[in-house]
Amino acid sequence: MSTTLTIATPAKRHKVKYLHCGGPTFRRHAQQFFGLASGDAVCYRRDNTLEDLVISHATQCPWIHVGMIAWNADREEWEIIDTRQWRGGRRQSLIEAVRENPGHWDHFATNPGDRWPEYNRRLAVAKMDEFIDRNYGWGNLLRDALTHIPIVQAWFPVDLADGSDGGDLPFCSQAFALATRVGGGVDICPHRADRYTEPVHVVQSLFCEYRGTFVS
Repeated sequence: MSTTLTIATPAKRHKVKYLHCGGPTFRRHAQQFFGLASGDAVCYRRDNTLEDLVISHATQCPWIHVGMIAWNADREEWEIIDTRQWRGGRRQSLIEAVRENPGHWDHFATNPGDRWPEYNRRLAVAKMDEFIDRNYGWGNLLRDALTHIPIVQAWFPVDLADGSDGGDLPFCSQAFALATRVGGGVDICPHRADRYTEPVHVVQSLFCEYRGTFVS
């Protein structure tokens, strides 16, 4: 029995098939055809649910969630490391995530052209793993959400310093920015603190480059 992962790129579609839930062959093909690598970003495009629409409208961005791609050598498959509302930090199968929501997960390659040679993918993934089984950062999410209210923007400008995490656990894009900076050694948004980094800032960063959408 084979499973197919398909990505639609701006130019064409690529398909990679692998047997028995993955293995080194699938990893090699995914790297070759998708440019997939541990430490890359995977961003979720909004659905038509009320929650998704509210987040998308507030941030003025179609992407409402960010995770990090990582290769699980023990299970021999690609996974997404992220932290979600009501669930907290976790690892989930990339294949299963795409099956549940085809056409919503976009692949953004990090460090395109190796312009940041100091970037350490292994340590970025290791830092992201620290958030697994920990609660979601509701406190920091609320603090960030308040910055979208005009009167709050006037009195409490967005913090530019990365020295504080706000005293709470991170939300999705904050976790990605923090893991990439502290673990990977690259600040993807140099003029914005991690705790105010939203999905829109991740996809607009020069450090992330859109490669395609997982459609099946």
